[in-house]
Amino acid sequence: MFTDGKRTVELHSIGPTSHVNEMTMFYFPKEKILFQGDMFSPLETGGIPPIIEINHELVKKVDELKLDVETLVGVHSGALSWKDFRAAVDNAAQK
Repeated sequence: MFTDGKRTVELHSIGPTSHVNEMTMFYFPKEKILFQGDMFSPLETGGIPPIIEINHELVKKVDELKLDVETLVGVHSGALSWKDFRAAVDNAAQK
């Protein structure tokens, strides 16, 4: 965890995953923002692409860490609500 007295960022190791052996994500608890790379990227049009294994792994890790996420930010793309992402992952798991 790092802080400047006003903002805190937590670094969480989340590897190995189905994508890579090592990966880190960044969580801003006050802002409830999760910044990650390669575990999810929204479409350029803002939609959610078909859910893949790494997306399920991201949800599982957030649950394990008990992070209170509202916004999911991708290094390769923009942001979307965690609620929408989580619903898409949960829906895909039911199929």
